[in-house]
Amino acid sequence: MTLAKLGILISGRGSNMMAIVAACEAGEVPAEVALVLSNRADAAGLDWARRHRIATAVLSHRPKSSRRSSTRPSQRSAMVTLPAY
Repeated sequence: MTLAKLGILISGRGSNMMAIVAACEAGEVPAEVALVLSNRADAAGLDWARRHRIATAVLSHRPKSSRRSSTRPSQRSAMVTLPAY
């Protein structure tokens, strides 16, 4: 069975993301986390995701004129979660 790809939007430590990843790995959620996105480049959860070999991206929530840098995610997700938002 092919698992659904899941994208997770975080803004900080990513404690809810970690719980979702654990649930996916335990088979409690029939999905794989394919991408972790944040609006903050310094979000600690991004480092955790990278260490767990999960793709990451930073997308600014600021108007285009004030963006300093932005990474466009190349992964596609079937679902996106917004834990703690």
